[in-house]
Amino acid sequence: MNKKLKLTLMLTLLLLWSGAVMAQKPVFTERFNATNGKGGVEGNWSKPTRTTKEITTDNQDVWKFKTCSSANKCIKVGIGKEIGTATASISNVTKANKLTFKAAAFGKQTDSKVIVTVKSSEKTIFTKTEELEKEKYIDFTLPFNTEVTGELTIVFSSVKGKMFFLDDVIVYAEEGTQPDPNPNPHPDGEEVAVPTIEGIAKLKEQTDNTKVRLLIKPEENARVILAENDIVYLQDDNHAVAISKVVAEKFTTNFAHNQHVAGWIRGMKTTINGVTTLQATTETNADSLLIANPVTEIKTEPKNCTAAEAKKHVGEWVNIQLVSVKGENGNYTLNADDNTELTLSEATKEVVKNMIYDGALVDLAGVITLENNEKLLLHAVTADDYKPLTYVVSENKPYKSVPSTKNNVNIRLDREFISGEWTTLCLPFNATINNASIREFDHMDGNTMCFKKANEIKAGVPYVIKVNEDKVNIAAKNITLEPKGDLTAGDATHKIVGTYGINPMSTDGNQFTMDKNGNLLKANTENKATIKTTHAYFMAKAGATIEKLLLEGTPAGIVETPHQPIATTLRVYTIDGKYLGNSTNNLPKGIYIVNGKKYIIK
Repeated sequence: MNKKLKLTLMLTLLLLWSGAVMAQKPVFTERFNATNGKGGVEGNWSKPTRTTKEITTDNQDVWKFKTCSSANKCIKVGIGKEIGTATASISNVTKANKLTFKAAAFGKQTDSKVIVTVKSSEKTIFTKTEELEKEKYIDFTLPFNTEVTGELTIVFSSVKGKMFFLDDVIVYAEEGTQPDPNPNPHPDGEEVAVPTIEGIAKLKEQTDNTKVRLLIKPEENARVILAENDIVYLQDDNHAVAISKVVAEKFTTNFAHNQHVAGWIRGMKTTINGVTTLQATTETNADSLLIANPVTEIKTEPKNCTAAEAKKHVGEWVNIQLVSVKGENGNYTLNADDNTELTLSEATKEVVKNMIYDGALVDLAGVITLENNEKLLLHAVTADDYKPLTYVVSENKPYKSVPSTKNNVNIRLDREFISGEWTTLCLPFNATINNASIREFDHMDGNTMCFKKANEIKAGVPYVIKVNEDKVNIAAKNITLEPKGDLTAGDATHKIVGTYGINPMSTDGNQFTMDKNGNLLKANTENKATIKTTHAYFMAKAGATIEKLLLEGTPAGIVETPHQPIATTLRVYTIDGKYLGNSTNNLPKGIYIVNGKKYIIK
């Protein structure tokens, strides 16, 4: 059976039988997604910053707190040596059979515990004490079966002198509970039924804080780009982007990069950090979503763009090109060519910390959000063969070599070539160039520099090349990148020299560049030249010279200019170096040296 057909049939069955028997049904969910503070996630286990009065929950009228504080989408129970309690009083629950939650010890505390008490009306169903681990959430499942009279009350308590983080509190209905065969037409308890929104693009059009039922069809080819910190970034073929805030048990752990997602999920449409977001509500779960690994579909790719362009693709997977690094060891700034500043998420900083160095030029790939709805914040995508950082060597910027060997990295050349024209090339990495003529230094024959054919580009070696197509992509993946080498080839007196900077050539008459036909051009005070990064020049020591290049059988020499009388002031010499004055007028036929170039009068 075809993969897409199979996915479509499965989705159809889900939609037809969404009212079928469920093994367990969440009747209360609290993710603390509205809680705004610090700590409890991303390895930060000791920095809640808000007081009890400022705790905002997903179920605001349910909770009472004593000696608690807000953290990052979770809460901290207990403050200092004071015992803290977080109490949920849940109405409209007639039966319950399971409580699940996540908890972790505050900071590096040992012997931290959570005491859980479950009550029905005034009757205690059970009290249980669970051991906690430092700097790590533990998923707890406490099964029970009870008929609930009045309110179901759940109390989470700390012990004296210890504190803990609490998150993801879910109460499930009795095993085998049957959904209502005639469900409420307004399942969210509103006067207006929750609308079904088909497709991510339509979700983006909805007003913020609108509850919706999002339907993602298989043919929309919605893919998982990144699952990070309970947030799943989805992207479809039309590049419309959403973030789903999920609450169902096991939901985020099921997601992986490039998976195909179809089905429906309830939530509230919001905008967070510039990204369209399906925010979790108490009705949200993943029971009607299908997650499948594509078989025949082409893998998703990041979109190449500048930093300024990235602001048009918030929420999408992009590759921001030509970003300059200033500083290192975690204290650095990232600025693109258009002076747009970029920041990295904490998880991304950890991924690239051994690759970032002062003076580096890089491409950075990941999902873009807006920090404080303003500054670009990049969340790295590292799945499959993709790397969040690619080193760049640009002909228009000095290349600062890696300070130490970097293994298993990607690098690319940012340079334009013109088909059919000779040019020089020197790279800090090995490369293979298809459909090109490559020449490397072989030997000197008098004052003729002779080159031989080469099949590849070796790091730190200067070459003369001619490509046979304008669009040439020179890059390397998963290589070992070494600090720069000698960058020269030749003998004791004659050399071809590569450059990793933008350097003016010497005007002493012993340095040469090359035109598109392979002819030498001498650098002097009248004919100044600048060599760009990844190019090369030719050099002879004092007392020596280079007259010709032998690239393809017939030597190319110093450029010869046809004679036209010139009245301006010049410096004219015979071929053997005798000075003849400052004009070419009235000279007999022959070969002369004018301003350092060979000059023919016919």
